[in-house]
Amino acid sequence: MLNFEFISLAKAEELSDGEQKAENLKKKCRKGLIKGAFKSGNTWFIPKSFIVPPESALLKEGKVFRRSLLEYPGENLRVDYKSAEEFRADTSYSVKLVKHILGMANSGGGFLIIGMKEKNDRSFSIDDNLNPSISNSYDTNSLSQYVNKFIAGEEKINLVVYKEEFKGRNFPIIQIFSFEENPLFCKRDFSLGGKKILEENALYIHTPETRTVRTASPKEWKQIIDLCIEKKKKDFFQGFLGLVENTGLSVDKPTEKGIVGPKALDWFLKQEKKARSYMKGDKFEEAFLGFGHWLIDADFNWDITVLKQCAEESVLRRTGWPFGVFLHVDGKKPIALGDGIEAKIISDNFGNRKSFDYWFLDKKGSFYQARVFEEDTFYDRDKSENLIFFDTRIWRIAEALEHCVQLYKKLKVPKTTKVGLRIIHNDLRGRLLSASNSNRAFALRERKCGANRAVYTLEATLDEIEMKFAYYVKTITKDLLSYFDFFEISEDVIDEILDEYFSWRKQGSINSKKLSENRKV
Repeated sequence: MLNFEFISLAKAEELSDGEQKAENLKKKCRKGLIKGAFKSGNTWFIPKSFIVPPESALLKEGKVFRRSLLEYPGENLRVDYKSAEEFRADTSYSVKLVKHILGMANSGGGFLIIGMKEKNDRSFSIDDNLNPSISNSYDTNSLSQYVNKFIAGEEKINLVVYKEEFKGRNFPIIQIFSFEENPLFCKRDFSLGGKKILEENALYIHTPETRTVRTASPKEWKQIIDLCIEKKKKDFFQGFLGLVENTGLSVDKPTEKGIVGPKALDWFLKQEKKARSYMKGDKFEEAFLGFGHWLIDADFNWDITVLKQCAEESVLRRTGWPFGVFLHVDGKKPIALGDGIEAKIISDNFGNRKSFDYWFLDKKGSFYQARVFEEDTFYDRDKSENLIFFDTRIWRIAEALEHCVQLYKKLKVPKTTKVGLRIIHNDLRGRLLSASNSNRAFALRERKCGANRAVYTLEATLDEIEMKFAYYVKTITKDLLSYFDFFEISEDVIDEILDEYFSWRKQGSINSKKLSENRKV
């Protein structure tokens, strides 16, 4: 759990992936710009909350973290503070806010905190002007709609407005998420009093110096190119390099930051691309669950025959069609490749529906599986009803986590080994939340998803996943459902669905008793 612990400046630089340099932080400490900083001997220590934690940590401990932004105010690449003014369309303040939001989205995301003013010494204090009228003027829908008016193309802003109570006031905290497909370009000019605030076709970024600027210098272009590389938008990256070259600027190609495991994100996206090409070739919609896991700080290299045996023994047969399905039929059985084994299974043996599965297991133990949403595969479904069943999603999330533990136990990986996991649900935008159980579906009012893609990444040891199985299922589920108009599901409902999950056939789980005992952790 996040808390207000203190870390050294060297550790802060490490946690921020080098975005916060120790030397720069030391200067801020000496000037008293980091609240709570103190010196012990020759070493400075600062609140850990000053460094924005990984996205997965923010999702788990968001409220605690947002509170720390108010408790220990300090600007950095991911955090900016603004004075207390009412949000009203087409005012100078509100249009400048749009500029800052675009800059944050193009720089990997971050937080804008409304209601703090900067003092002459560059520290922050509560703006006395903050009142309920100002706080109430900020809400997710109206702010998102206004920002989207200034965005060129089909890309939309992804943000959430929170209200955090602190010292008797409600502070609007705007969490801005990074762009999904392409950086966000400004759609049109906007001027007030003869002063231009926004420029058509401008690409704004938020710099480490906490300024929002239009990309112009090689350093600023490099910042967004680095982000494109990190997000593995390779086609877009090549376009950007060409654009930079056309401007006459000389920008060195940046090196990729280290990625946990076997270059996990790159590997994951490569497998996803292959799965999507198979889906397209077989005329499936690209609406699917993608799940991957990999070993961190471990050096294994298994033989193909061992992989084949362990993959077959790890198949989960809990809820009908197996997870990690392994068949022996020509055209559907796994095939050996140079770096692992691959399976593509299309089946129409379900009466009124068909399924698509793709999975790959490499010699280093990295596993990826894609499966189309069962909600879409019924021949007789009403395609105007674009639904997602939350109870089915809970089962699939549980299967994905259990399969991870199952496979690595079969491969005899020590239980203290840390693994990375990534779960994505693709093609969600516009879908309505429902349930496969009609009694649960009846209790839902219409909740539509605004995001196209929900992604959750975590790191944990195999033992932690097994011991905190229900906790991880609940955390990932709550994150997914929050995209549907902030739907909050009762933990009792998740426990009930997990009870159903564990009441299914027990074969395929080498330690289903232990997982079941931990289902209500």
